[in-house]
Amino acid sequence: MCGSTLLYAFFWTTVILAPLKLTIVCQHELCHAIAALLTCGKVKGISISSNFGGVTTTVGGNRCVTLTAGYIGSVMFGCLYILLAVDNKNANYAGVAIYLFSCLISFFILKTDKASIGNCCTGLGLRLSILIVMGAFVGLWILEQQEVWPEKYVMSWGLLVVGTGNVLFALFECVEDTFLNKVNDAERGKSDAVMLAEEVCGSARCWGLIWSAICLGCIGGTIYAFLVLSGN
Repeated sequence: MCGSTLLYAFFWTTVILAPLKLTIVCQHELCHAIAALLTCGKVKGISISSNFGGVTTTVGGNRCVTLTAGYIGSVMFGCLYILLAVDNKNANYAGVAIYLFSCLISFFILKTDKASIGNCCTGLGLRLSILIVMGAFVGLWILEQQEVWPEKYVMSWGLLVVGTGNVLFALFECVEDTFLNKVNDAERGKSDAVMLAEEVCGSARCWGLIWSAICLGCIGGTIYAFLVLSGN
């Protein structure tokens, strides 16, 4: 996990991690949609953009639960990947299957401005990068099944990278949206914390603090559980 954290620290702003960041945003938006459906609401649309933002349009449901589900859900996705990265093939297969499904959804809901050739090329490039990541995971799956890969449970390393990315994204976005004066960014629109404060109660920074505390608690519990399951 330390290696995964360093990977994201050095390459977060580069195109290398673009497909991983898109799937993370996709899972964030899916959590909004799932929360809306579970609270008897309807989902009108989901989309993610090339600037790594996302929008989920819902009607009805519990807005407090729906808006909170984004960051908390991202952390839960990340924690799930980390726990499924234990040295167990069946767990690894389950984690990879979930991630491949997320990649597939990301591929279809990615939207770019088609007004220029540059934007069209950006969209095609990002979709191609998602397919490359999917191909890499499928390749590792096949190699491990055929037992031709020298390292045992190599898929667990991929799941650790994905899981670490999810939890770091949620924590970083909570801090950025609510404490670094980016609560109402003109390019990306209102943050979840701002909308929750406006539509329910409290302040954006208060909700950001609560979400950050929950995220840290989940991360700590997951690391402990991972070490226990791994026998360390």
